[in-house]
Amino acid sequence: MQVEVHTITLWFDKVSEILRELKQLGASNHNMGARHGLTTRGHLRQMTAAYETLRNTEGKLPVSYQVFTISARNKAN
Repeated sequence: MQVEVHTITLWFDKVSEILRELKQLGASNHNMGARHGLTTRGHLRQMTAAYETLRNTEGKLPVSYQVFTISARNKAN
């Protein structure tokens, strides 16, 4: 069995662009401890302020994800 992992980073100008992209992808939070219900304006402001600390020197915000490729062969072949 062979496993490859590739990290892909996309860069955005605004947190709102990141949130829109995630929504279009259908991404959601499946953590057991995740809050249920709508996000309040206060929580959104806190998240935005925290994310803003990640800006690079060019003023862009990162979003990274990992792609795993797993391949296996049947030993009989």
